[in-house]
Amino acid sequence: AIVAMDPVDFEVALRVEGVDKYSVSITLDHRVEDGTTFSLSSDRCVAEFNIQQLDRSLQATILGVRVTKGRWPFKCGCRVVCSWSPLAATEDIRTTYRQIVLLDHCGKGMPIGSDDYLHLSRKVISVESHGTLRVAIEAYGKSRHWIARKAHIDFDVQHCQISMRECSVGDATVEVAVAWSLLVNEKADLFLS
Repeated sequence: AIVAMDPVDFEVALRVEGVDKYSVSITLDHRVEDGTTFSLSSDRCVAEFNIQQLDRSLQATILGVRVTKGRWPFKCGCRVVCSWSPLAATEDIRTTYRQIVLLDHCGKGMPIGSDDYLHLSRKVISVESHGTLRVAIEAYGKSRHWIARKAHIDFDVQHCQISMRECSVGDATVEVAVAWSLLVNEKADLFLS
């Protein structure tokens, strides 16, 4: 919810397709007034939500994660996660907020986009107006139950523009591009110092 001053209503609709293409629709409703974690459940599933209130929020949009050099390191799958820390990238970032999963594909058959881009299932996260966004990239091993190679990139939070950085995952070079935009709460937010 953006600029939420009152309690927020969550409505979640899940559609599950089985082998026989029979679909089941599940709709869950929940109102959140206070608290950071809550679960919605039905007889078929449980969904856990982690709520975090950010005072001066920015939107970080992951424009792309792609292999720019070397052999494709994600033959057995890949996991891409983001986390935000109130500390600068130059400091020791051990206190981070919960990880947000952008992609988690374990096994063969991971879809590859044009120019070796990864198809992220989520691309937008909210962060506070200072600190560091960490994007971690992990390549699954052949047994598909462990991480064979991993790396991360730290981005200083920006109010606008696009940030691009590279890291090495095994023998490959992976590039991550992030677009930054300010979520406007008041007209005064439009005037950056």
